[in-house]
Amino acid sequence: MDIRTAILKLGDKKGWIYRKDWEQYGGSQRIQPSNSTFLCAMYDGDAIVGVRWEPSKEDLTATDWEVE
Repeated sequence: MDIRTAILKLGDKKGWIYRKDWEQYGGSQRIQPSNSTFLCAMYDGDAIVGVRWEPSKEDLTATDWEVE
C-alpha cells in the first residue's frame, strides 16, 4: 500500500509502518508517525535510531508499505 494508506490504516493507535523493501537490509527498521516533537521517529527494534525521519522520493512513492 502507499504511505498515506498505511498511516490511515494505523489510525490513532500507537504503532509503526515499514517498507517490505527494507527487510532485504536485515534490520527491523520501522517508522512511528506522529504529530509530536519527534514527528516521524525511526526505530530499529525497540531503539530510536533517528528522529524527524526524512523520507526519500522513493519512500514517498513506494507501494510496499505495511502496518505493524
